[in-house]
Amino acid sequence: MRFANLIVCFWLLVCAGCGPTPPGGGTWAQLTVNSYKFAIEESGVSNTSISSNTFDDGQGAKQELVEIKSGPNHLRVENGVLTVNGQPKGTLKNGDSVRVDLRGNITVNAQPR
Repeated sequence: MRFANLIVCFWLLVCAGCGPTPPGGGTWAQLTVNSYKFAIEESGVSNTSISSNTFDDGQGAKQELVEIKSGPNHLRVENGVLTVNGQPKGTLKNGDSVRVDLRGNITVNAQPR
C-alpha cells in the first residue's frame, strides 16, 4: 500500500508541472523603436521581428512605419497611428510606452486601449 501511495504522489508531482503556462507567465521583450518604447510578452523562444522605416524630406514632411511581429501579435505604427492585430488602437506620441501581452491586450502609458 505504501508503494501505491508513493507512486500516486510521484505522479501528482510530475503532472503538476505539465499544465499550460499561466497568464502573464511569458517573458517580455523590451524594445525602443524610433521614439516609442514597447514591452511585448513572448512565450518560449523569442520570435520577434522588427521593421522600421522613416523618411524626412527636410521640409517638414515626415513618413514613419514601424512593424513588430511577435508570436501571435502584429503591431504597426504608421505616421503615429497604432494598429494591433489589424485593429486600430489610436495614435501615439513621441516617448509613449506600449505594452502588449500574448492575448493581444494593450496598454499605452499604462492605460488600456
